[in-house]
Amino acid sequence: MKYLSLQEVQIMHDDIINEIGGLSGANPKQIALLDSALTQILSAMLKGIQ
Repeated sequence: MKYLSLQEVQIMHDDIINEIGGLSGANPKQIALLDSALTQILSAMLKGIQ
């Protein structure tokens, strides 16, 4: 399984949006909220594994 960084996902997203003619770019506040949510989910999952 290959894991992608948040930056890699953002680049892929912008490339896809560019191809279909949508809006590109990211709202830094939304990225920070997403990062925080994913960190909390991962933390909860890891605690469940222990």
